[in-house]
Formats: sequence, structure tokens, C-alpha cells
Amino acid sequence: MYWYTLPSGSSDTTTRHIIEEGGAMGGGLQIVAVDIDGDGDLDIIASGKTGLYLAENLKTARGL
Repeated sequence: MYWYTLPSGSSDTTTRHIIEEGGAMGGGLQIVAVDIDGDGDLDIIASGKTGLYLAENLKTARGL
């Protein structure tokens, strides 16, 4: 699962960022971006045939 940064200015290429790669998490029919842990950033909740997954955004927590 990935998310993409849209280009700004004259660049026409996007930048791919990894949320989860090579595991069981998939998009399924429902993908929600919400601040599930109340720390001010968006986390990803996705359901699929193999279960329900939470991808917690740790960027703010780590100070990156």
C-alpha cells in the first residue's frame, strides 16, 4: 500500500511513499484516513479479505 505526493509547479512526476509493502495489508473496498490516536496526524484504516488493518502514522511522534 502506497500514498503519492502530487507534483507542484512544472514537475509532472509523483513521488511514491510506502505505507506497507510485501505484507497482507490491502486496499479492499474501504480505506479511511483519520486521526485514530488523537495525535494530530492521519492514520490509515483499511479492510480487505484478510482482515482489518491500521497503519499508524508515526511521523509526528518521532519528530521527523
